[in-house]
Amino acid sequence: MITAVLIDDDKHLRTGLKALLERYTNEIHIIGEAESVKTGVAILEKTQPQVLFLDIHLSDGTGFDILEQLAKTKGKTNAHIVFITA
Repeated sequence: MITAVLIDDDKHLRTGLKALLERYTNEIHIIGEAESVKTGVAILEKTQPQVLFLDIHLSDGTGFDILEQLAKTKGKTNAHIVFITA
């Protein structure tokens, strides 16, 4: 089982991506979701997903801001990052 976190400020896109993942694979388990830089950092500090679906533009910053903050606190993330954007 592959663990994943979804970070996107559009709830409909998160819901749609989850539906697609559920439809086409049973190998990916969503262990968390977030809608902003603040909540994204918080969920990633609590979890260690193998895959991170990360929106580039968020309501309070960018996906890169999340990665920079994680680098300061954790050193790096071992997750495979899939950038998602409109």
